[in-house]
Amino acid sequence: MTDARGTPPRRDRYGSLMESLRSGAEESRHAPAQRPLVPPRRGVSAVWRGWHPVARTFLVIAIAAAVIYGALLIGTGFLRSGRVDTWTGPDASVQSGLTLFGCPQVEGRGDAIFPSWIRYRGSVYASTGGLAPIGTTWQYGATRFAESEYRLGSTRLLLDGPLSGATTPETVLLLQEPARAARRYDRTDCA
Repeated sequence: MTDARGTPPRRDRYGSLMESLRSGAEESRHAPAQRPLVPPRRGVSAVWRGWHPVARTFLVIAIAAAVIYGALLIGTGFLRSGRVDTWTGPDASVQSGLTLFGCPQVEGRGDAIFPSWIRYRGSVYASTGGLAPIGTTWQYGATRFAESEYRLGSTRLLLDGPLSGATTPETVLLLQEPARAARRYDRTDCA
């Protein structure tokens, strides 16, 4: 159909839309039914691809950070377990640590702050896990125990007995301020 000038008649937009929809519906009725070549995705892969890309990235970063943190925690624990600390004081004879080779009775009694064993005056003292009250004050110099000059960071060595070198005490205590109690260590037969 053409008009007097030989050009096809102009149709409005609605008319051309309806015509294209009708032609598409007729084609789909006559076309054979096709099955999809790829089955729909199921399981973890479908869930993973269904997430927003930013959420996936955040999850990957969080998992990587947790793995790195766990590896660092295990690594520092392993390094700390074999380390022997030397205390500051009048001499370098006082030492402590978590593992003492050849002395299984001190193994696994320490924690993140206090060691499993301490060597003082040639004797080894093992942590009992018990606490001894030091009094109502939280300051050094005001406890009921004899205070030595040995320290490791903010931890001080206290003696349950006199400071004199004539006797070796049966119990030593470690105090980290501020505290109202000190950790008890009893002498063991490890040399």
